[in-house]
Order: sequence, then C-alpha cells, then structure tokens
Amino acid sequence: DFCLSRGLGDVYKRQPLRGQPAHHLLIAMAMFSKSPLRPAIAHTAGLANNPGAVEEGLAQLRRLSLISQQEERYGMLPLTREYALAELAAYPIFEQEARERWVAWYLKFVEQYGGKDWKEWHIQFDHIEEEWENLLAVFDWCAAHERYQEMRTFWLAGGVNWFAYIYGYYWDDRLTCLTWIIQAAERRGDWATVVEAMAEKGHTLTLTEQLEEADATLKGAWDLHEHANVKVQVKVAENIARLRTYQKQYTEALFWLNQTRVLRDIASFDETERIRRQLVDRNYHGRIYYEMQDYAQAQHYFREVVENAQSIGFDRGLAYALRYLAEIAISQGSFDEAESLLMMGLTTSERNKDKRRTAFYEKSLTDLYIGWKKMSEVRRWALKAHDDFERLGMQRETEEMLALLQELER
Repeated sequence: DFCLSRGLGDVYKRQPLRGQPAHHLLIAMAMFSKSPLRPAIAHTAGLANNPGAVEEGLAQLRRLSLISQQEERYGMLPLTREYALAELAAYPIFEQEARERWVAWYLKFVEQYGGKDWKEWHIQFDHIEEEWENLLAVFDWCAAHERYQEMRTFWLAGGVNWFAYIYGYYWDDRLTCLTWIIQAAERRGDWATVVEAMAEKGHTLTLTEQLEEADATLKGAWDLHEHANVKVQVKVAENIARLRTYQKQYTEALFWLNQTRVLRDIASFDETERIRRQLVDRNYHGRIYYEMQDYAQAQHYFREVVENAQSIGFDRGLAYALRYLAEIAISQGSFDEAESLLMMGLTTSERNKDKRRTAFYEKSLTDLYIGWKKMSEVRRWALKAHDDFERLGMQRETEEMLALLQELER
C-alpha cells in the first residue's frame, strides 16, 4: 500500500512522468480489460518503434509499483487503473490516437490468428481465446463509436467468427456482435452484409435451439440472398438445410442441400474450399440418412468424408463423420470398432477445443457403454456430456443426458 500510494503520488501529484514514455504506457494500459501483452501496450502507446523507451518506461512503472509483470503480460491494480483512466480522459487527443492504434493492433492480431479451422486450428485460436476479454472491450468500443467497417472485419472477413463458433462458450458474444452488424448494415443499406451476418446468426440460433428465431432469421437472409455473392448464398442454403435437419424436416433439408449444390457449382471457390464445401454437404446428407435409419446410405456419405477430409486438412469435418460411423457401428453391435472411431474423434475434438463436438462424442460414448452394459462408464460419460451441453446452452441435449442420469439412479 505504501509503494502504491507513493507511486500514485509521484504520477498524479508531482506529475514527473507526464509527457514521458512511462506516462503514455500507463494510460494506454488502462484501456485493456485484461492484462495486455507487451507488444499491444507499446503499439497502443505509440511507442512500437522505440523499444528502448518501452523497456525504460515499463521498468520505471514497475519500480513505482504501478504495474506488475507476469511473463509477457502487464497488469495494474483497480485503483491504479481508475486513476490512469481519469488521466487518459484528460488527454483527449492522445486518447483518440491511442484508441485508433488499439483497434488497429487487434485487427492485425485477428488477421494473424483468426480465420478458418484448418488442421490443428487450436494453435491459432488459442491466441484469440487468451485475448478474448480485451477483444470484447474493442468490440464494445467499436460498436459504441459506430466503427462499422472494423466490426465487419473482426467478424465476417475471416476474423473471430469461426473461433467463436467452434470454441462454443462464446455463442452469446457471437449473437450480440452479429446482431449489431445486421442492424448497422440495414441502416447503411449494405444488404450483402445483412445476408451474410443473418446466415451466421441463424446458424448460432439453431445450435442454441432457438429454432423459431433461427427460422425467421434464415428466411430473412434467403429473401435477400440475391444481394450477396454466390459464396454467401451457399452459406445461407447450407444453414437452412442444417435448421431443417434439426427440425427433422428431412425432405426440406434435402431440398436445401440440393440448392447448396447448384449454387456451389457456379461459385468461384478455390479447389481446397470447393472440396471442403462438398464434404460439408456429404456430412449433412449422411446425418439425414442416419436419422432416417438408412444406415447404408449414411455410411456411404460418411466414408467419403473420411477418405477425403485429411487430404485438405479438414479435421473437424473428419471428426463429424467419425462419430456417426461410430454410432452406426454401435447400432450393429460392432463395439470394438465404435470405440476405436470414438477415441480417434474425441482426441481430435478435445485437442482442438471443439466444445460442441467434444460433448457429442461424450454422448456417443454413453451409447457405446450402454451397449457394452458397463454402467459405471455410462454414468461417467453421461455426466461429462451433461455438463458440457449445459455450458454450451444446448437445452435438448442437456435434458437428454439428465434423463439418462435419472434413469441410472433408479
């Protein structure tokens, strides 16, 4: 407390640091919700090209006990941050310039670590997760200041969209930001962006069982689909097919998958993306036939995915197919084969932090051990699946696992 009071006194009463690098670093740090990385602080403070000043300024702040260091991150106590934010507000020109640099640094960060889920996607997405609190602060500031292009870039131009989808626990953030983008795009008459953001929002609503709103959102996207390019139209049709599958409207789902194929054939996808989209199509055909209990047809589609997914590094699509092949094996009493498939897919899903896929693998393991009549294992995996589905907000699946657990207690 003595050191903190002394340090605050030095900075805010005698003001020896004002105008110095240490002062710029301190008030720039106050903008971050979570202890920031050193490069982020330096860039935001306008000192990225002066590493010597950064080193000296941070050392000075540490000596005054105004900040602490843990590896490459720097933190400050709430009282220090409160004073630093007040100091930041006293320099509006510096604050505006610092905010611009702050947003620019995270745009570059997301460009580097965001994007699609190829191969070991956790290697890039883990960086996004570690910075998520700070990214949310940037999104909030951009939304409050009508920074429309930046929000589009963060969420639709590669960005964090796939991370927030796959890592699962960020679906509410995804819905909030996509809703803002839709409303902002409508105000600007940017209908192409409206369609793309509605397609993404509709799919997230489907995953969280908000099916009525998902239906309205995706219908709205399709009503406007001609404003978007063909690649986005493919996405809209895919997500309507997914929704119809969730609703068990299989004839409708197959109709929309056919629409997807027609659009995909005229879209200018590069070869890798074209194959990926085909495999997504095959997985959904397989799922529909699996749910209709036409296991021979389902196996045909899922085996095609297994044969081709690894060649393009589409490990998540592979994991999707492996689980359904395992479920078919369980239904046929081939428990050893099913266990091998499930463990392979579960390992990939856990390693890459695909929360939703992991929960479904845990659910499938309960099916396997029910078949094997290993009830202690059934309970263990049912508890895991229940907890993970609950954290994801997947109500139907949570209730299914709860019902199973209650049955086991009888």
